[in-house]
Amino acid sequence: MKTRYPGHGVAALWTAATLVAAAALMPAVYLVVRASGADSEALASFQRMRTLELTGLSAGLAVLVALSALAIGLPLAWLTTRSDLPGRRVWTAVLAAPLAIPSYVGAYTAIGAFGAGGLLPPVLPVRGFVAAWWVLTLLTYPYVLLPVRAALLRSPPAVEETARSLGLSPFQALIRVVLPQVRPAAASGALLVALYVLSDFGAVALLDCDTFTAAIFSRFENADLMGGALYALVLVAVCLLLVAFEQRVRGSHSLYVRRAARRPTTQPLGRWKIPTTLACGAFASLAVGVPLAVLGVWASRGDFSSDALAATGALSWDSVKVSSLAALATAVAALPIAYVAARRPGWAATLLDRAAHVGFALPGLVIALSLVSLSVGVRWLYQSLPLLIVAYLVHFLPQSLGSTRSGLLQVDPQLGEAARSLGRTPLGAFRSVTLPLIAPAIVAGALLVFLTTMKELPTTLLLHPTGLDTLAIRMWSYIEEGFFAEAALPAVALVVFAGLPTLALLLTRRAGRKTLA
Repeated sequence: MKTRYPGHGVAALWTAATLVAAAALMPAVYLVVRASGADSEALASFQRMRTLELTGLSAGLAVLVALSALAIGLPLAWLTTRSDLPGRRVWTAVLAAPLAIPSYVGAYTAIGAFGAGGLLPPVLPVRGFVAAWWVLTLLTYPYVLLPVRAALLRSPPAVEETARSLGLSPFQALIRVVLPQVRPAAASGALLVALYVLSDFGAVALLDCDTFTAAIFSRFENADLMGGALYALVLVAVCLLLVAFEQRVRGSHSLYVRRAARRPTTQPLGRWKIPTTLACGAFASLAVGVPLAVLGVWASRGDFSSDALAATGALSWDSVKVSSLAALATAVAALPIAYVAARRPGWAATLLDRAAHVGFALPGLVIALSLVSLSVGVRWLYQSLPLLIVAYLVHFLPQSLGSTRSGLLQVDPQLGEAARSLGRTPLGAFRSVTLPLIAPAIVAGALLVFLTTMKELPTTLLLHPTGLDTLAIRMWSYIEEGFFAEAALPAVALVVFAGLPTLALLLTRRAGRKTLA
């Protein structure tokens, strides 16, 4: 159902959404302009590059990690919501913890655990494609776990119970009734995983996995801006294909919640309870325990003097300040696109939605260089805090957009129409009725952006203002120099400060269920 508003309100809404989408497309426009100047020699050089091989490796890694995240996230979401697994809330917090671990931290702790001279026997590879696959899978599956878990908790149990009363077994009801209800959440989570993998640099660089991101960095480091731009354009094409596929899988169905929902039915695990609990413990040990253990061992060898702790505190403040500003800006910018996508679907809304996702798949280096190029003539803007915040907004907009759009799809637009019929203006109806209902979803998206910004490295390295340093920058400089013990203290601080919004994210999703019920 499309909500009707006066012409000026519609125009303002579409104008805001278009401006945000245009900002998100700035890096892609920069790449097109840069690549348009390619001469025949540059194009011939590009054709000689390993373009097809890198496309296959990058897309293959993204799809494989996304499928692996689905294979892990879906069962864990079911276990923590619909089964009698002991300590389900504790398991949810523990299994969501990898969100707080940056990819480069996960990679270098994997090397410290399973590499030559590591803390554990070398039972897992730490170099190449397979290493990148298992490390990135362990770090990204919560992007599927959390939204699917929230969708399962919102799903009306009466639908599943009706299917059971018609003769379906628990497994058949799960496949034919429950999974279709969580399909949009699973598809959105898998897309975030795939785009995250496409844009990741830290993990693939440390694990020696040759992907488009690593090749782009190499080209730009060697001053081959044309080759880097051509490579990045291929990455944009892969991103758009993934977004289009996700939208087809997700569909455009609204999930209005019209009445209070009782607790979902709990399925007994029976004789599988102990093996399942042990399996969750083993998985949590690999995904969370091993990285924390390696960080703990290296931190015990580091410097804990008052000066070192004071320096880490200052870095933590800078990281929290920048991440908070990025989360606030992104939450505000995502709202108009999410609204037109949820309330006024069509080809124009689809284009805006796809445009907003482009920046998430691009390496931070490309986004930073595009903004530097655009700000060359504005002296005060270069290496300023506003420019850094814009870069974060372009890069992480889809994280806030997906959460906000999902919240809007769960609110019946007839509630706003009822407020309008009582004399409220469109803005007044939105502020008094819709906004309180979607506030948990907006906060959840903002927390996710805060969490990701805390861990972001390439964009921060290039655009951070003079005098502003972050935990990620300091830790990466130590890792590059091989000072693992020195890197452990900022790494521990980063995991702690990133872990707080992860916990808040879980609480926000629970609050969202109560608000929408």
